[in-house]
Amino acid sequence: MTISQTGTPVPLTPERPSFNTLFSQAITQPRQLFASLDSHPVWLAPLLLLALSTAAVSAWYYSVVDFEWLKEQALLSISDVNLRESARLSIRREAMLTSTLIHDLVLLPLGWLLMALYLFGVSRLLAFQRSFRQWFSLVVWSNMPHFILLASGAVQLLLNTDGHISNAQLHPLSLNQLVLRLQSGPWMGLAEAIDVGLVWSIALLALGVHDWTRRGWASALAIALLPPLLVYGGWALLLAQGITQ
Repeated sequence: MTISQTGTPVPLTPERPSFNTLFSQAITQPRQLFASLDSHPVWLAPLLLLALSTAAVSAWYYSVVDFEWLKEQALLSISDVNLRESARLSIRREAMLTSTLIHDLVLLPLGWLLMALYLFGVSRLLAFQRSFRQWFSLVVWSNMPHFILLASGAVQLLLNTDGHISNAQLHPLSLNQLVLRLQSGPWMGLAEAIDVGLVWSIALLALGVHDWTRRGWASALAIALLPPLLVYGGWALLLAQGITQ
């Protein structure tokens, strides 16, 4: 507190933290990060960092991979000869790169936006006093562990010398690479999508919900887990029913 010229106590406004400070807090001191975001809900810089760096690694991958080799790997799971030849003609580097960049630059931020809308709706329903901007900043910063995983993918690209590197090898900390070791099949995509970064991000989000709402750990974890459970559980259900691959 400070004293104004009239003698009235004036509360101190917390100093706006730098991006480097927030980044460090996201990895090592998440509770300090959430306290910082409570008063300064910064979201644009981390969003750009995550989206652009993800897109950069994707573009780098498609620029160095032996695309004919990659195409053959993708066709291994297709047993029908006619379907395989049709797929061979349809798989093009430019198309795959474009779809990947759309995911990285559009769908990824859109997913964070939807998650923030969900949390904002929950906060309104349960009378938590938090703005949409605060929830959006929490969601974006909670995904910062994915930036660390990007570095591991970049290392894989640096170490590769012949261009024979699958997209799965860029995610060495996925459930598939760490445990299941699936080489093909409909479940491989789901196993690659679930990784250490996802678990870490959910844990950060649950911690943030707990600190901001003062709800119990079970409630905070349930709030953070519901959307990913619906997404990945729904994906698994479709795979089990043979509806998608």
